[in-house]
Amino acid sequence: IVLLTDGNETNGNVIQAIADTRERGINFQALYLQPGEHPEAAIEGVRVPAQIGLKQNFALDVLISSKRTNPSIVQVYRNGALLQEGTLQLNKEQKELVRLPQKITEPGVYRYEIRLKPKEDYQSGNNTKEVWVAVQGPPRILLADSNPQDLKPLSDALTNRGFQTNLTGVGGLPLSMQEMLQYQAIFLRNIAA
Repeated sequence: IVLLTDGNETNGNVIQAIADTRERGINFQALYLQPGEHPEAAIEGVRVPAQIGLKQNFALDVLISSKRTNPSIVQVYRNGALLQEGTLQLNKEQKELVRLPQKITEPGVYRYEIRLKPKEDYQSGNNTKEVWVAVQGPPRILLADSNPQDLKPLSDALTNRGFQTNLTGVGGLPLSMQEMLQYQAIFLRNIAA
């Protein structure tokens, strides 16, 4: 048996397999093949502060590595919309810490997605990372009614007690979990199932 290998054991126990083969009297030769040098860049991680206040400046810290000097584009998406884009020169065998300043002006839950687009890359599956950020503000309550103006007195009373309210009809109801998580309570009245 002639084994051509890159030296990475991916399945089973190679040492035991070689011993078993030799016990059976089978001649065994292994040739190490040096793996080719592939251009590779990756986002290794993204950090955000544990707590973020409303209208507070903070940074997304993105750790990026590259095996080669490689010009790249870094994109930041918030809730699916492109927020920032810039170019970055990645240096060979170095890690880059990129600080991306942010500020959120509305309370809610936000999904940040950071995308790396290097000029040369072997594996694109490690070029995207996402983090979720929750920003607290005054408690938000969604008041929904087939005739939203009927809930105006309730909305005014809640607002006077420090709540932030949104009045809406059937068409303004949240459709996704991310939209629902912006509210601490959702009050439905006279809405047909």
